[in-house]
Amino acid sequence: MLTYRSYDRGLLVRCAGVFATVLLITIGCGAQESDNLRAEARAGADAAAKTNRAAAAVFLDRAQSAEARLSAVKNVPSILDRGDTVSALERVRDEEEPVAIRVRALELAGHALGRDDEQLTEVLGLLRNPDTPSPLRAAIAETLHLLLIGGSTPAARHEDLIATLRGVMKDADAAVRTIALSTLAAEGDDAAQQVLANDLRDPNTQLVPPEHAVALLALHPGGDTTPALREVLANPPNAQAQIEAAHALGTDVQSHDDLQQVIRNTEATDELRFAAVGALNANAPEKIAAAALPLLNDEGAGDDVRIYAIKAVQALQEANVGLESVQSPEEKAFDAAVNRLRTKAKSAAVRDAAKAYVTKK
Repeated sequence: MLTYRSYDRGLLVRCAGVFATVLLITIGCGAQESDNLRAEARAGADAAAKTNRAAAAVFLDRAQSAEARLSAVKNVPSILDRGDTVSALERVRDEEEPVAIRVRALELAGHALGRDDEQLTEVLGLLRNPDTPSPLRAAIAETLHLLLIGGSTPAARHEDLIATLRGVMKDADAAVRTIALSTLAAEGDDAAQQVLANDLRDPNTQLVPPEHAVALLALHPGGDTTPALREVLANPPNAQAQIEAAHALGTDVQSHDDLQQVIRNTEATDELRFAAVGALNANAPEKIAAAALPLLNDEGAGDDVRIYAIKAVQALQEANVGLESVQSPEEKAFDAAVNRLRTKAKSAAVRDAAKAYVTKK
């Protein structure tokens, strides 16, 4: 006799069988689809490699005109075939090749220098040689930069690259020394930082524009870097360098008083005061209110910097909601100044920012 329980169990068994069949079909279809995708990917890679080799063949063919060779690799980011990269690097060293070909060969095959010790040594020698064509020396310096940041050079050769770049930090070629100093500064190299700091202090030298030197020193603050940046803030070689110094000094607690003085200084430009507010806002926002009163009351200051100061203090207060705190006299004075601006500010944008500040208090 067929009972309900036996019928139910039989139904479950049949359903399980159907489900298993569907699952197997689905897995089979998925596997087939994956195989198709892999085949398409392989075909695409093979086609790209074939196109790359064809372009490299034209570029490496001395029988072709320089224009045709360069045109063949116009949209090629790099040469992929190992044999072709070796040939391209040989073109870099070939003084009979046009300079444009030598530069382009390095751009296409420079990535392979990390695994070719002999070629790397030769290329380093070309950079050290002042008689090497300037565009090629600059391209080599840029290639060393890419090798260093990419970590694709063997550890045993890392110091060789650094030493070579140090050797051209004061090169007569502006492009070469700029790339060398930029690369070394990004590496946190002490020798480069010292050169940049001295360059800022010496009015008779300018290895790189002052604002560039300040930006490079700011990459790794500390040591002799911070005093040099403070000197630029106090006695700037130009306005942009002073602004860069203000940005950079926010991370130095000992420089916060200097930044507050900049914010208070009604003779300072809006751009400089904005940089000082920004530096404090990123590192010590609680110090803005004490310095910003002269700024808020300065109707000659630009709207943007005054509104930025208001919003910076407002953001800090919103972040501290629920925390026990006692307002300092400076903070109370700041609140009073903003409340006055709500109706007295000449600028409608400043009035609106003040109203928003008061409303959210």
